[in-house]
Amino acid sequence: MIATIIVTISCIPFIECKHYTTKSKFYRYNLPYIFLWVIFLSFLCSCPALCEKYCKFMVQTVLNILQAKYTYDKIIFNMLRYTAVLIRRRFTLDRQKMKALLKKQAILDIIMTPEDDAWFRLVSYEYDKSKQCDVFKITGDDGDHLYILFSKDGVLIKGCDHESCFSPYLLDEGTEDADEASQSERLAFIDSMYYGIPEQLLSLLDEDMNREAVTFCMWQSAGDTQWHKSQVQQPDTCLQQDSNLIDDGGEKRLMAYIFPSADEWYEWAAIYYELREEGWDAAARIYDSEELTRTMVEDLNPERDYDSIIDECEVSGLL
Repeated sequence: MIATIIVTISCIPFIECKHYTTKSKFYRYNLPYIFLWVIFLSFLCSCPALCEKYCKFMVQTVLNILQAKYTYDKIIFNMLRYTAVLIRRRFTLDRQKMKALLKKQAILDIIMTPEDDAWFRLVSYEYDKSKQCDVFKITGDDGDHLYILFSKDGVLIKGCDHESCFSPYLLDEGTEDADEASQSERLAFIDSMYYGIPEQLLSLLDEDMNREAVTFCMWQSAGDTQWHKSQVQQPDTCLQQDSNLIDDGGEKRLMAYIFPSADEWYEWAAIYYELREEGWDAAARIYDSEELTRTMVEDLNPERDYDSIIDECEVSGLL
């Protein structure tokens, strides 16, 4: 029995799979299989004649099975996990915690992508000195975006999902020359998206943020703990789609890019950046607000220069 346990423990390192973001997850998911393996090896060890003959065979077989499982996970499991991250319900956060999370994600994106390829980053950040406003932009697929603006007056979130039936651009679809009436209807619909937003928050939007590109808008005033959203009447483009579909303007999908934990960020980055397993611990330390070190940068992206990352973070105000 002791020999069986030794053989089992010695084989565990060979069945480590990269998709388990923590060791605890690895053992939790595989413990039933390891337990059955121990029982089976115990049976073999009780039969000396069979033990020597089958022990190596069993170890090799299990390793082959697990290697096949790893290949399957890399292709399929990560896709399912990524989908689950994107469709999870929007979490409730106070604005200070949301701001802190976005800064950490912006730092991680700077580490993963050089400044010349900043367009590839998920989260970008800048501080608008004239408006004394923290500006975060999340860039999703196909030009979809999310602006999150923090000021002393509160926070404003503007999102645009181009495939949503709430997209103002769909109102003119099918008309080569939009007449004055249709343009007036589109502008009225856009204004309704911003109805009820305090002027101090609405004034944070500038021309570069493309005010007309909006499919949902949320805000929270200073001293308020509730999120508010304009009640917009569905346009005809929504009535034409499947009645079983619920279109929220892309809110859940785009807000899901704000990852509340290092685990969830890693699950996304493992696919988007093809992040190595070594990067999980460094990401967790950044989420824990630890000081950024050269070792952390090397674990996340050995091709990036530590000093240039620090310079960019300091200039932008992230550090």
